[in-house]
Amino acid sequence: MPRENQAIKPFFTVENLAVAEAVVEGTGGRIWGPVWPGPGMKVRNVCDPEGNLVHLRETAA
Repeated sequence: MPRENQAIKPFFTVENLAVAEAVVEGTGGRIWGPVWPGPGMKVRNVCDPEGNLVHLRETAA
């Protein structure tokens, strides 16, 4: 479950969102919310095992 208060929300650009999601789940994290389209990218929030939210983005082809 994500933390309710967090000082920062880091983001990382990944080559492949599906692969990054599998890594997150394989290491004890959770996928959080839908995939959103953005300008030239798609984004998703994930939660690490300690509850910290992280923003992942994949650049559109």
